[in-house]
This record gives sequence, structure tokens and C-alpha cells, in this order.
Amino acid sequence: MLPDPDFNTDSKLLSENDRELTGGENASEEALFEFQVRTAFSNLLPVVVGNIVNAAIIVAVMYGHVSDTLVLSWVAALLVTVGARAVLFNRFQNNQPHTRTIRSWAGLYAAGTVASGVIWGLAGWVFVVPDLPHTQLVTTIIIAGMVAGALSTLRTMPHLFVAFAVSAVLPLIVRFLLFQHVEYVLLCGAFSLFLLLMSMQAFTISRQLRLSEARRITNLALVENLHAAKISAEAANEAKSTFLATMSHEIRTPMTGVMGFADGLLDDGLPAASKAKVERIKESTQALLQIINEVLDISKLEAGKMEIENLDFNLPSLLENVMSLFQGGAQNTVSIEMELDDRLPAAIHGDPSRLRQVLLNLVGNAVKFTKEGQIRVLAERDREALRFSVTDTGIGIGAETLPKLFSDFTQADSSISREFEGTGLGLAICKRLIELMGGEVGVESELGAGSTFWFTLPYVPAKSDTIEFEASGGGSTQEVLMVQPLHILVAEDNEINRMIIAETLHAFGHSFEMVNDGEEAVEAHTKGDYDLILMDIRMPKVSGPDATRIIRRMGADKKTISIVALTADAMVEHRKRYIEAGMNAVATKPIDRVELAMAINDATGQKIHTFQDAKDGPPSSDPSDKPDEPDQADNPAINDFLAEIESLSDQGEHR
Repeated sequence: MLPDPDFNTDSKLLSENDRELTGGENASEEALFEFQVRTAFSNLLPVVVGNIVNAAIIVAVMYGHVSDTLVLSWVAALLVTVGARAVLFNRFQNNQPHTRTIRSWAGLYAAGTVASGVIWGLAGWVFVVPDLPHTQLVTTIIIAGMVAGALSTLRTMPHLFVAFAVSAVLPLIVRFLLFQHVEYVLLCGAFSLFLLLMSMQAFTISRQLRLSEARRITNLALVENLHAAKISAEAANEAKSTFLATMSHEIRTPMTGVMGFADGLLDDGLPAASKAKVERIKESTQALLQIINEVLDISKLEAGKMEIENLDFNLPSLLENVMSLFQGGAQNTVSIEMELDDRLPAAIHGDPSRLRQVLLNLVGNAVKFTKEGQIRVLAERDREALRFSVTDTGIGIGAETLPKLFSDFTQADSSISREFEGTGLGLAICKRLIELMGGEVGVESELGAGSTFWFTLPYVPAKSDTIEFEASGGGSTQEVLMVQPLHILVAEDNEINRMIIAETLHAFGHSFEMVNDGEEAVEAHTKGDYDLILMDIRMPKVSGPDATRIIRRMGADKKTISIVALTADAMVEHRKRYIEAGMNAVATKPIDRVELAMAINDATGQKIHTFQDAKDGPPSSDPSDKPDEPDQADNPAINDFLAEIESLSDQGEHR
């Protein structure tokens, strides 16, 4: 087998600059060599046809002027070579050889090419007859045409082209020189120049093709690497989301016990000092829950999995709900006002929960950083957009901090996180939520002179009339009043959660029965008569969603019962799966009484509960009607527990 005529030398055609342009070693020489060989083989069939046609012309012109034996011998040699190359082409096309064997095929191709060049060179020596100008003319034109055609078919193998061209042309040049006439010498010079130019052009074309192919290979490798990196990143994001969802579930489960028992202690008529400590326990738990929610939100936003809902809702009612959570809670030296533009629509179409989340964060920040003065919330309509702004007279923000204010884990000063607490995620989440809803957000501030945070949202009119906005959860100070008693089936496997749910339903005034898993829930529902099922999600034997699907396949009198999912999985996609499974509403853990009461209302489609602010409750007509307050000294276990909590809280404040 002949050595590869192109590979070792052509690899030098890529300069250092070329390697930088094509990605260096990424476009491997093996891959480039394979490209050269496959391109050459793809052009072999036209070469075979061209050889046969030109040989026929030679025979027609030379027959009778040159020895028949010479003509037939030359034709036979050419046909054998052409036939061998045709067989080679056919086998290559049928086998599609592997990269490991491509060098062997390249050697066979090179051998056939050089053999063909030698045979055409013999034609230039044998068929150029001194006394027959027409044989000289035909032979010269055909050989020149074969060389020119080879430039196209061998464009990826310039050294092989040179070998073919020299083999075909050199005998013709020598033959003309032997005529010893000036015109033939000039013709030889022209042929030599033609050969030189064709060779230079072959190397130029080959270099350009190699560069182009090298870029293609590099780009293909880059695309594959990017695809692999994308898959890896998606897997990492999925793993992170799964981890966060699992951790959220595991953290929320014990928090249900903490918040539930805190509510229970508050209902037990503790002394004022003990009650204050329990309230601090509940507030600390709610702060921890807020941190968990922020981490989950930023994770979902980064992964592109945050989903925006589109509902009709009452905008002024939502704004009033947000303001009611802060008015009375701010310091006496700070006034909080809200101004609504006359053009502000009553009902709009959008995501009320995310809008409320943004407003709560911005107003909450204003309250946190304003010791005295005023906080003003403005909502207005500007053509096809809604504009909201929160202006305060607080500590303000320095100009150097403004550009990075909406970045993750950023606060205006590192000391702020120690003085005012917080993860630094709130504004980053707000910005991404606003942009996800199609709006813009900005801030105007001066250090020591207050700040104005503003954002816009597209105005989309409501498609139907809307009732007043009702917010759930979040540590609401509202009291739940039962209007219509229900008989409820509770499916929950966690003992602490069972105790909290039992205490909550007792407080509401409902009757209930408890089961441990989905299988028992299905059986109890089949035999019993219930108005509602509170269904935990993760339970042994049969999960909550699976139990719900079984119930929905029951007879008409059983399958329509209202079902509320109780879950520590707080992500929107989880909620959707539970609704798709047949559940009517979702209440998250840790269980908030207001949220649970509203979920029961939503699931049944009735006003089972109403709500009133705790401070608006009916005053006791006679102080003596109050239940006796237990003496803290008579409850050493509670006293020790609260003292320990207070100690831990004080330690946290001085870190």
C-alpha cells in the first residue's frame, strides 16, 4: 500500500493562527484527514466517466495513425485502472468504512490516482506524432483538461494532485522538448507555468477547505459540548430543586408542630409575659418560613420554573389587604398612607399572589428602614400599564450601591443584615417576578433622604367581575369564625401533625375522625359519611393523590366529596399536580389557621368560615368572665421551656 500522500504534509498547512481560528486541537487531524478522503471518494465516479470518454476520443483520433497494438495496449491499461477504481468506489460507498480503516482506503485511492496519471503520461509520449499536428493538438488538450479536472476532484489532496499532474504532463513536456523547435520549447514553458499555477491553486483551495472543515468540526464539538453542559446543568438544577423541595418539606413538617403548639398556647390564656414569649416563638418561626420561601423562589426563578398565574382579581382590595398588614404595625413616628389614582381599574387580570408578594416586600422594606417620617404607597394607571411606587423617608441608599441593589444576596451595607436581618434575596426576587410578569422595576434614592421603589406591570382588563381579594396564610392576625359545622375525615400519618390538626379543628368547631394513610382514608370514606377530607400527600401504603384518584372513581354519591391537600411541598408545580389528581384546594404546612379555613371554603365552594381581625373581636362584658389565668409558677415545665426560648432569642439578637 502506498503511504498517505497528504496527511503528514497537509497537517502543516494549518498555521498557528489557523489553529486559533479553528479551535486548535479540537479539530483533530484525524477528523480532517477523514474529511479529505471521503471528499475525494465522493468525486471518484465522475473521474471514472471522464477517463472513459477521453480514452474514447484518443482511440478515435489515433486509430490508423499510431500502431494499433500501442493504442489497444494503452486503452486496456487505462480500462483496467478505471475498472479497479470503479470497484473501489463501489465498495467504499457500500461499506462506509470506519475511521480506523480510512488510511487503508486512502492508500488505495492514491495508488489508483498515480496509476491513472502515469497512463495519461504515456499517452502524451506515445500519441504525440511529429508529422501529425492534429494528434499533438488532441493529446495536449485532453491531458490539459484531465489536469484541470483533477484540480476539482483532488481539491482536498493537493499533494496527490501534484503527483497526478506531474505524471500526466511531464512526459508530454519532454516529448515536445525533443522536437527541438522554438515553438515547442515555448509550449513546454507554457505547460510548466500551467502546472505550477494549478499546483499553487490546489494548495490554496485545500487550505481553505481544511480551514472550513476544521471550523465545522470545532463548531460541532462545541455544540455537542454545549448540549452536554446544558444537560448537566439541567440535571444539576433538577437535583437542586429536588433537594430544596425535600428540605422544604422536611423543615416545614416540624415547623407545623412549633406553630401549631404556639397557637395552642396562645389559646390557653397564658400570663402576659408568657404570651409575649410564645408570640415571639411564632414570629421567629414565621421568619424562618419566609427565608425558606425566598430560597425556594430564587431557586425556581434561576431554573426558569417559576410559573405565573393569570386570574381576575380586585386590585384595590388587594392593595388594601397589603396596607392593613402594616398600618398599626409600624412605629408611632411613621405614618403609612396609600393613594389610588382615579383611573385605576377595579378589576384586572394577572397574578394576585405574586403582585401581593412584591408589594409586601417593598412596603416591608420601607417600614423596616424608616424610623420616622412617612411611607407613601401610590398606585396609578399610565396608558396601558399600571405603575406602583413605594416612597419612604428612611435611611436611603448610596449611589454606589444602587446598581447592585437587585442582585442576589445583596443589601446596601453588610451591617444592615446584622441590624435589620434578612437574606438579601427579597429585591432580587421582586425584580425577577416583575420581569416575569412583563414589567419593569427601578429605584430612586439618596443616602439619608429616603427612597422610592417603583415598578410597572402591563394592564390587562379582567374578563369577569371579581370578588374582593382574600389573602391566605402568612401569619395573619385574623380570627376564624365557623359559620357551618362540618364532619371531616383527616388522613395524616405524622403524630404531631395529627395533634395540631385536631386542635385546629376543635378550635373551629368541626367534628372529625382520624386515619393514618390513604388506604384507610378510602376505606373510611366508603363506609362513613363526611362533608370534607383533609388529605396529607406523603403517606405510607397509598399516597394522598392516589387515594384521591381512587375516590374520584367511586359512585356518584361518594366521588364528589371535597378534598383539601395538606402538604409541606410548597412549589406551584406540586400544587398543580394535586389539583390534577382531583383535589379541590391546597393548604400548606406549617398549618396556618386562616389559610386552612380559606382552603376549606374554596374546596366546598361555601362560606364555611368567616374572618375578622383579632383586635375587632367582641370585648368581654365582664372581666370576671375571663378564664382563670394559670400561674406561671404553677407550670414549671412551661416556665422552663419559655425561659429557654427567651434565652436562645436573646443570644440570637446579640450575635
